[in-house]
Amino acid sequence: MRASLSTKKPGKQHLNGWLPQQRPGHPPSAAHIAAAAVAVLAVLCCCIYGVRTFRLHLLVQNVLDSPITEPQGHLVLHAQQHAANEMLLRQLVEECAKQQQSVIHLDSQRRMVTSSSINPQHCPALDVVLPASERVFGTCTDAALYVIHVGGRLIPLPPDVEAYDNYCGAQTARLFLDTIHPQMISKHKRVLHMQLVKPSALKPQDAPLHARMQAFLCKTRHCTSLMQQHVVKHGYWASVWHMGLGSSDATVGTSGDVISAVQASLSPGNPQGFALHVRSLKPKQTKAVLDCWAKHLELLPLVVVGQPAVEELTAAARSAANIIYQPPLAAAAAAAAAPGAAAVDSAKLKSLQAAAALHVIPALNEGSLHAINEARAVGALIVTTGQPPMSELVAADQGVLVPAVPAGSGLASALSSSNAASNAASNAASSASLDAYVSPGALCSAVHQALSLPPAAAAAKRAAAAAAYKADQAAFVRRAAQLRAHLQARSAEAAGTAAASPAAEAAAASLARAAGGGAAAAAAGADSSRAQAALGRKVGPVQ
Repeated sequence: MRASLSTKKPGKQHLNGWLPQQRPGHPPSAAHIAAAAVAVLAVLCCCIYGVRTFRLHLLVQNVLDSPITEPQGHLVLHAQQHAANEMLLRQLVEECAKQQQSVIHLDSQRRMVTSSSINPQHCPALDVVLPASERVFGTCTDAALYVIHVGGRLIPLPPDVEAYDNYCGAQTARLFLDTIHPQMISKHKRVLHMQLVKPSALKPQDAPLHARMQAFLCKTRHCTSLMQQHVVKHGYWASVWHMGLGSSDATVGTSGDVISAVQASLSPGNPQGFALHVRSLKPKQTKAVLDCWAKHLELLPLVVVGQPAVEELTAAARSAANIIYQPPLAAAAAAAAAPGAAAVDSAKLKSLQAAAALHVIPALNEGSLHAINEARAVGALIVTTGQPPMSELVAADQGVLVPAVPAGSGLASALSSSNAASNAASNAASSASLDAYVSPGALCSAVHQALSLPPAAAAAKRAAAAAAYKADQAAFVRRAAQLRAHLQARSAEAAGTAAASPAAEAAAASLARAAGGGAAAAAAGADSSRAQAALGRKVGPVQ
């Protein structure tokens, strides 16, 4: 008999020998289940990673998206228009700083118009929200610049927010300054909510309100970078727009005779003139300036604008012959009762700024940017802090920079590290800037360095600072014109698509009653056509 040879092969191995082939009708083994689970988890992880990556890409693109494009080429201010805007800026700031619940805008002839209530027939492309309690010179300057160059209207909190919201709706974008007022966040989804940001003033409790903003506006590139990181980190669907900084120019309307008279009255017989320090809201900064001058009586006279607080005044600073206080130094009891009392009026401040040979501004954050910018405008020799954003305005060839001493891990010390900057902006503690300071010794060294510069070197720094101011101001005007066009297009689209509704009519009637009845509403309506025409006026030419 022939031997029978089996040709049956062993069972096939599945997955390269990992698992035996599953027979039909048999339940899956634990190995099969584990392998399937691993495969499903791998697919889910890949999907989640892909979705998160794509979402982050969209988020970053949204943050970077902006209607504001960087100006190209060399921009030159139109001198006549710049002077007209400067005088208008002073009018608006002085009116705003009265701290009244007033509405301020420009008519078709670019004249300031004020009223005690919101015109129910006037829905401009932009409303700048600023209650009376927040109307101080710095925020008033910011608000006035957006009224002049973007065509906005400065308003307090409306007495009937719902009526205002129903009537203007998406036609009017809302710009908040240092404080976001939640009652002014519209229920209409198409309304554009914006905030002009100071990173050091952000608070943790602002986070829910940040999520309601569609755009953050920044004065400096440093702020822009911090806010971009802040927005991406927290996943806010908002854009960050770099607007630049506009400030007053004391050279406009200040004659040489006035400057000479101020110099002579404050520093008779001193060929170097005097130094100027506008009191900071941070006591350590002003104290460093006062301590420096009190220890170095050989320095040129220092004019301090604004009443120093008690903690800033040592006995030496109080009695130093080379320190002149404007207004004159108050008694200790009065200073204790009202620290930081009223400063000199704006006209005298402009004269002091134009006449001072040296401006001492040891700032730690963007709270003093207007003072630095105004010093640049008059072509002063500037001593300021060598960290952003101050060093963004004053480079080494435009002034003398003082190093700041980081004393902790807050915002100011974190600014020296680009890696820590995003965490600093995200934490956004308003008191963090106090974790850094400028020592009197370093400040005195910088002052002596500035005063010992050869005349040609000092003149070169002054000229460079003035040129930088003019270039930055022209760029701000150009960006403001772009923002104006963007907001007007949004407003026109909203006005064209919004049909008259009973809610809108009721809102108009409610606002009319708040304005003082039918006669007041009729007068406001007549004013409306001029105000609407003002929105169509172009910003002064920039060559």
